[in-house]
Amino acid sequence: MFYIVAFAFGGLAILCIIAVIIGLFISPAVYIGLKKFLKSKAFKIMIGFFVATYLFSLLLMLPQLDWMLKINF
Repeated sequence: MFYIVAFAFGGLAILCIIAVIIGLFISPAVYIGLKKFLKSKAFKIMIGFFVATYLFSLLLMLPQLDWMLKINF
């Protein structure tokens, strides 16, 4: 159950990043606006949220990893 939630969180962050990259190619106006956004504080907060979400998903996977990799400590 935990690893399903973890993959959902990690996948959501990756999908958001892919959507932003696709948006760059759709409209030059979006690109000009995004250049200003990349320098703003909101972008840093968003990247921090993505990193925190991904690390949280890995943390949820830790109990499953030893079972999945069959590690015996």
